[in-house]
Amino acid sequence: MTGWDELRRELDLWAARGEAPALWWRDDDAVEPSTALERAMALAEAAAVPLALAVIPAANRLTAADLSGPVTAVQHGYAHRNHAGPKAKKCELGAERRADHVIAELMTGRHVLEQSFGDSFRPVLVPPWNRLGAHLPAMLPELGYIGLSRFGARDRPAIGAMRIVNAHIDIIDWQGSRGFVGTETALARTVGQLRARRESAADPAEATGLLTHHRVHDAGCWDFLENLFAVTAASGLAKWRSATSLF
Repeated sequence: MTGWDELRRELDLWAARGEAPALWWRDDDAVEPSTALERAMALAEAAAVPLALAVIPAANRLTAADLSGPVTAVQHGYAHRNHAGPKAKKCELGAERRADHVIAELMTGRHVLEQSFGDSFRPVLVPPWNRLGAHLPAMLPELGYIGLSRFGARDRPAIGAMRIVNAHIDIIDWQGSRGFVGTETALARTVGQLRARRESAADPAEATGLLTHHRVHDAGCWDFLENLFAVTAASGLAKWRSATSLF
């Protein structure tokens, strides 16, 4: 049985319970118009799969006019700059920095994106490297954020009125080739996360998040995305959600 067969079987098991699992697509590190970004947006439109585009404010050269298809811009930190120590994991929004400095950057960045994208922007924070200081999430609702998205299983669905919906399936082999992780690995991660939700080993209500980085995609990444969207569409047993509906 191939990985695609395993995915179809998992979707059938959801359908047998009268349910269709929700999924969503987040693409990180957007900064400027490019052929790769055009390809991602064209794929989103052709497949009718909404795309949450995490934009780096300090480096942003995109506007609403550059977006096409079902795309929503969200905030990817401020400058995607590492402030952690040499032996620590990379982090821009960590506890090693003064909270007021971090907040000032976030507010500046959000203003940039609001001005750039207007109604195509949602105040959802995607921390660079998916990390932020433990003291910050509780502050975000008061700062006007309606959503927070990191990586891995969420520990709670919300903080006040701010929704938390993470990504779970990274298709890039960051520790190795820095290209596509491979079809069987990507599918194993996808099926594993869906199974965990179905069996309540993970939050059943959290949409399964696909994480991509269009700026480093190779042919394998694009082929996988096209096939994944085609298979889920053909099954009619999965629902791809937009950032607007999730947050």
